Amino acid sequence: MSLYELLNICLAAVQSIVLIVVLVVYAKQLRAMQRQVETSRDASVGQNLLTLTTFLQSEDVREARRIVITQLAGREFKDWDEGEQRAAARVCSSYCTVGTLVEAGLVPFEPLVENWGPSIRRCHPILDGFIKDLQTPERNGPGYLAAFERLHSRVNARAMAPVQEASWANARAVSRR
Repeated sequence: MSLYELLNICLAAVQSIVLIVVLVVYAKQLRAMQRQVETSRDASVGQNLLTLTTFLQSEDVREARRIVITQLAGREFKDWDEGEQRAAARVCSSYCTVGTLVEAGLVPFEPLVENWGPSIRRCHPILDGFIKDLQTPERNGPGYLAAFERLHSRVNARAMAPVQEASWANARAVSRR
């Protein structure tokens, strides 16, 4: 083998080693970037959950839920006065917002169902006639408040499922689905 061929082989070997090193460095950078994206996503989900919790715990939304649960239960929605209808609409729209955010994957379902599941399950049957009236074609149509309807169905299904240990890691995994 000539000196030229030997130098070509050595040069090819060096190039291969350099290429492998570069690929390893790129792979490590890619993993680091993936961790940064996951951390950013987790922070975003946490911020969204905190904002939604603040919204659901605001005084006017809590008061509206109290009115629905304590004053409207057992009464036909057509007998509700204007203030009671406003409270009912506020509860419906707040839980519709929750349903929309859960469906979009912006907030995890588990912490919401743990904290507001009982309220959703209590309020929905009370508000059912009111919702059906709002969903008539001459009013808003069948898609109106549909996210609240789906949220209620999902909360009911979760309530009927075997109890499983929920955790923030579990909630984080659910939010990524």
